Amino acid sequence: MTALRFAFAGLFFVAGCSSGSKSPQTPEQLQGRLDAANRITSISQRNDAMKAIAEDAADSDAGDVALMALEAISTLSVRNDVAERCALKFLKRGNTKAATAVAETITSMSKKNEVLAQIAKGN
Repeated sequence: MTALRFAFAGLFFVAGCSSGSKSPQTPEQLQGRLDAANRITSISQRNDAMKAIAEDAADSDAGDVALMALEAISTLSVRNDVAERCALKFLKRGNTKAATAVAETITSMSKKNEVLAQIAKGN
């Protein structure tokens, strides 16, 4: 009976806890979010939405959507930071083509070269 109680408690613990990471979204879901974000009139809210979409697209290996979201971020420093994170996410997934395309959007030459070097080295 005690073993059954522990098994049930373990099952409850595993089923009730999540890792905190989102599950990947389809390109269609991401495109729908992108369409909604493009309709936001507040620049700061639109930038926040585009940051989330770009990173979720990188997590879902959707390079085209990530690029569109990055292009819609109006603050260059924010765009550069998000582009670096996204490029490294694509690199980690093994998608060096998307990683390179995203890295090319970085406007800081030193940061762009650093990220491109990581991609070239396979780091």
